[in-house]
Order: sequence, then structure tokens, then C-alpha cells
Amino acid sequence: MKKLFWLILLAALPASAAVQTIQVTIGAGATQVSTVTLNCRWVVFQNNTAANAMHIGDATVSSTKGINLPAGASFFVPPMPGSTAVNLASWYVQGTAADVIDISCDVIN
Repeated sequence: MKKLFWLILLAALPASAAVQTIQVTIGAGATQVSTVTLNCRWVVFQNNTAANAMHIGDATVSSTKGINLPAGASFFVPPMPGSTAVNLASWYVQGTAADVIDISCDVIN
């Protein structure tokens, strides 16, 4: 199912897509996904752990607040209408320290 999702997503991308994938290692508290402005058309967050859940959201994310990502799960932020971008610097992740989250996005140049 994940492969089908990625094939559909990639088929829908314009030829000028600047897809970027980053990995973020979770710290002791809420960890900022990007420390610099990184504007994207769409974003996929994927929990890269085999056993631990994590939460994603704004700076107030916690172990009980935010979007719950069970082990191996992903969350898709679709393209926004118009020229609205998703800034990865406004997203945070909370989970088990040293766990990793994968983020793929279409960077707006």
C-alpha cells in the first residue's frame, strides 16, 4: 500500500519538483523539524521506528498532544490551494529520544 501511495504521489508531481528527504533524530523534548525556513508544496512525515509512537505538531507538541504516529506510520500534508506553503520550521516532533522521523517534501524554490 505504501508503494502505491508513493507511485501515485510521484506521478502527480510536476516535472520541476524539488523533492527533498531529511531525517530528524528526536531529542529529549519537542524537537524542531527544521531550524531554517523550508517551504514545501506537500510533506510526508514517517515514523522510522519499529516499536515507538511519536507525535508531530506545533511547538506545544507533547507525548499526549499532536498527531499520533504509531511505529512505521506516516502522515501526508497535501498541497495547499494557491501559493500557500508548508514551512517545516513550524513543525515539531515529540517521542523517544534518539528515534528518527523521515520527512519528504517538495521544496519551493
